[in-house]
Amino acid sequence: MPPRIASCFLLVVSLIALTSVTFAAADATCSGKVLMVVENQLTVGEMGSKDMRHFDISAAAIYKNGLPASSAALAMGDWVTVTSEMQDGRLVAMLVEAGSNR
Repeated sequence: MPPRIASCFLLVVSLIALTSVTFAAADATCSGKVLMVVENQLTVGEMGSKDMRHFDISAAAIYKNGLPASSAALAMGDWVTVTSEMQDGRLVAMLVEAGSNR
């Protein structure tokens, strides 16, 4: 392969790799109703769809009605907004904001 083509190829591969890492590290936000809380796992039914998301909430900052709370305070039917990121192929919640009504 001529050096110029090899250089262009490496540049393209580097840009693709950099872009993938950037998007993978981005935080995601999900809003919906609490369907279930078991141990440190939260299941949320997404607003506007039938999709369910499962989050590890063991290290999350949890607030209910604006006050700090524990995972035990989350009840089925509460409206939540979860800010999370992918870690080792699973959604890990960083912040859970819950309210009893929407």
